[in-house]
Amino acid sequence: MECLHHINSLAPNHRVLPYMNPAWAEAGGSAGMSSWFLWIAHYGVSQPTVPTPWQRWTFWQYTDEPVDGDRYYGTEQQLLEFCRMPTTR
Repeated sequence: MECLHHINSLAPNHRVLPYMNPAWAEAGGSAGMSSWFLWIAHYGVSQPTVPTPWQRWTFWQYTDEPVDGDRYYGTEQQLLEFCRMPTTR
């Protein structure tokens, strides 16, 4: 989590997403990360597990074969807005 705070201090208007799998998160790895958007890696399921402290995922990596497959929780327009670079740095 210290790394996430450091990244945010260097680039305060950029979004930082912790990336994790459910087992690591449920073993305590996600503690204190509710301020950030979740990128969950959960393969072979129709919907990913959303670990505490989040209510939903932002990105879901559902496969890594033959390449990474990811989904965004929202519409294409919302994705474009989410990924837009800040106007100030």
